Amino acid sequence: MTRPEQEAGQRQAGERFAVGIDVGTSSVKVSVLTSHGRQAEFVSQPYSTQSEHPGWAEQDPSQWWDAAGQALADALEAFPGIDARSTRLGLTGQMHTSVLRDSTGTLIRPAILWSDTRATSLCAAIEASSPLWESIAGQTPMPAFTSAHLAWLAENEPASLARAHTIAVPKDDLRLRLGAGWATEPSDASAMNLMNYRTDQWASDLIDHVGASHDQLPPILASTEVTGVITNPPPARGRERQLLGIPVVAGAGDQAAQALALQVTDAGALGLGIGTSGVAFRAVAQPVRGAFRHALPETWLALDSTHAAGLALAWWTDRTGIEYSLYDAEPDSRPESLPVFLPYLQGARGGRAYPGTLTGLRATHTSKDLAAAVLEGVAIDLVRLAEGLPGSSGVDDVVRIGGRAGRIAALRQLLADGLGRPVVFSPSGSASGAAILAAHSDGWTPPASDDFPPVLPTARGRTRFAHRLEQFEQTLHAMNQIDRS
Repeated sequence: MTRPEQEAGQRQAGERFAVGIDVGTSSVKVSVLTSHGRQAEFVSQPYSTQSEHPGWAEQDPSQWWDAAGQALADALEAFPGIDARSTRLGLTGQMHTSVLRDSTGTLIRPAILWSDTRATSLCAAIEASSPLWESIAGQTPMPAFTSAHLAWLAENEPASLARAHTIAVPKDDLRLRLGAGWATEPSDASAMNLMNYRTDQWASDLIDHVGASHDQLPPILASTEVTGVITNPPPARGRERQLLGIPVVAGAGDQAAQALALQVTDAGALGLGIGTSGVAFRAVAQPVRGAFRHALPETWLALDSTHAAGLALAWWTDRTGIEYSLYDAEPDSRPESLPVFLPYLQGARGGRAYPGTLTGLRATHTSKDLAAAVLEGVAIDLVRLAEGLPGSSGVDDVVRIGGRAGRIAALRQLLADGLGRPVVFSPSGSASGAAILAAHSDGWTPPASDDFPPVLPTARGRTRFAHRLEQFEQTLHAMNQIDRS
């Protein structure tokens, strides 16, 4: 948890507050922005993901509720001026994840996460059921998407799907529990792979093909539209009454919210979000293949992701005790002789069976060498995602990145060298993007966050990155050949 740079104290005269809640994959984050330029972020204790079978990933939404209360309690303590008269709240969270509740609001089963791959074998059949699926929704069905989760439930747990009164992604499930209305917005609705991404309306024929019904899904409202007010706040260490009556806006999916926070709003702008997953996104002014709706009117996000970016760094730290600070240390071996790391610890988007591997190990390699290889593998994968996106931008345009891992100077340099463009890290995350939407709905614009200085590509780094990229792709090809044999 970070504290405000200025002493919070009582609400300053005329000060307005915008609060953003991000239901992330590993924790809940709350961002507070004020019209006087104060800002802070608060993070809950982490929660767990269960995997009952290989490829499964599930969470208990009650942990999101408790975590939201934890983070909100810290925010309310730091900003006692937050109340229904001065504040609006925006919501964001992990996209695609599926939450089913019955008519009494009781959870039917654990939430199926975006990283779950159980529906991989069904995706081709789902797409074949409606040949126009991609042209309607912008994306073909993938195992990460809500569409695939529902098709799997229709085939394997039909009673659960039939019993569902509401089908929601995490932020909209939280909204419902807050008593702030039953609604979603275009960015998360398109990420469910069940919305016509040109009209911002549910595609009833696609919904029918996965065994669900239109009535189980929420109305789609604009991202800055107020959906209701908080009538049922989560336990927040006795500060719950502060939250009562605060208007809640529709918000955005986490990548659209991150894009807002990183100022990826104009057509051609490119950003990278490096959280548990890693995401490359570019704002485009028209619907294109591989795009979701942005949180902004008449704007789309061309997007691709990897399931383990920050997760790969955290995994290596946890298994080896190698702290994040070591990722900035110069390796002991020559860069071209480092091991090659493929960061596919949870497979890859679209159900691709890429392996997670660390190859080319030698007895002379040190812990710093291995840390450098892991960091480099994450950077290479992010660059590959970015370069595969549709649309274009100027070669001198800055690439803005967010997420904790973006604080690693060596990663920023690798990305600058790989993309051949300046890279700027912004500490503003998805929760800040949700808060920005709340502020806009209230008629004011938060001051921009203080970014880190830009990192520029170097000729030597560009040459080195190109060589390592070639080694990465050769290794990936070889491992896939082995996997298919």
